[in-house]
Amino acid sequence: MKRRYLVSLMEKAQFNKEFFDTTLNTFDQLVQKNALDNLLDIVSAYEKGEIEFFDAGKKVELIAEQTNLHPFCVYTVYFAFMAEVLRKRYIEKGYPLDMWLNFVKDFQYQATDSNTVHGVWGQYCAPLWQSRYFNYTIFGFGTLQFEIRKFGGYYKEGNLEIKEDTPVLFAHVPNTGKPLKYENVLESYKKAEKFFTDNYLSELNGKVIFVLRSWVMSKKFASILKPTSNMLVMANDYDVFKYGEYADKDADTIWRIFGKELKEGEKLSDLPENTSLQRGVKDLLLRGEQIGWGWGVYKPHVEKYK
Repeated sequence: MKRRYLVSLMEKAQFNKEFFDTTLNTFDQLVQKNALDNLLDIVSAYEKGEIEFFDAGKKVELIAEQTNLHPFCVYTVYFAFMAEVLRKRYIEKGYPLDMWLNFVKDFQYQATDSNTVHGVWGQYCAPLWQSRYFNYTIFGFGTLQFEIRKFGGYYKEGNLEIKEDTPVLFAHVPNTGKPLKYENVLESYKKAEKFFTDNYLSELNGKVIFVLRSWVMSKKFASILKPTSNMLVMANDYDVFKYGEYADKDADTIWRIFGKELKEGEKLSDLPENTSLQRGVKDLLLRGEQIGWGWGVYKPHVEKYK
């Protein structure tokens, strides 16, 4: 019954074969090692309010240690069953269940990144990343995710003033494994605008404001990509007021663009050139330049509130 539930959930979320097999194998090993019931007891205790979210996470990690299974993989099984807790809560709140499915699909996005960086198909940012879903601060809307968070800077345009502690909606562009399509970005904007207007307007001080701070917003891409590039078109949706460089010299951005980390002994010249983005960024890096980041406010919201 529990195995059937897990298989069904993974099929709904469209796990790739490697992630699917890894997760099912972890589940089977938890059963063989008489640890699955202990894991599900943690889920039950959290649902009943008997344990805090991060304390539950510590117990999950203890099970991983005791069974000699990778914690990233055990966390996948754990959150697969925690997903049912979140589904019930979404129903109680009247939230669309396609948003709940976006939470489950996010397992694959996280696992793809985890495999790229750590060589493990699992949840490498657990439990911190998932806590935001259970605290109702982040929600998925297909191509984009939006997180309620303090702005952390200063922006002013006309009557619109966004201060450091102003609550806004930070956009995230998850690694879905599919090309970014602008029409899907627009659909995410539309769904998010309605959802936050209907449910979180008071928490947002009466203003729904999208913000994006990411390598995707780097000014360097203007010379690398065609103006019709979906990534550039999306970036142009934002009034960029600040640019900067990452302390890690783009290490995090490199693996996101190239699908691999530069290991010790590897050179920038070893990076692949399979796409125009990869070719352009590789050339930029070989010239000693950095990609950096840009920080902007969604132009339609600037126009609406200024």
